[in-house]
Amino acid sequence: MTSALPGEGKTVLAANLALHIAQMGKRALLVDAQSYRPELSKSMEYAIAAASSTISRDARAT
Repeated sequence: MTSALPGEGKTVLAANLALHIAQMGKRALLVDAQSYRPELSKSMEYAIAAASSTISRDARAT
């Protein structure tokens, strides 16, 4: 994804596109190549932490 200006939604678009592809049962590789401002990596760390919390909470309930 690329655009002329920051803040145009490239990160959200790329993440949603990869998620949609994965939900269709296809393999998706999402690479955060913005080493100077890794927004995607931060978002994924939060999502993984939230999912892990939910999984561990569900495991304790059974």
